[in-house]
Amino acid sequence: MHQYQHEILFDENLSPKLPLRLNDIFPNSLHVRDVETHIPHPPVSQSVISDFLIY
Repeated sequence: MHQYQHEILFDENLSPKLPLRLNDIFPNSLHVRDVETHIPHPPVSQSVISDFLIY
């Protein structure tokens, strides 16, 4: 299976299980819920977003 170079930041409207389920295709991807627990508010900073494709 092809592995893409992109990391994906999955929107809160998508299942938090997606990063784990798609890890073989999109490694190091995250769900926005996971990012929010690691950074202070406001929820997702522009510096975090710039490293990901957002779906």
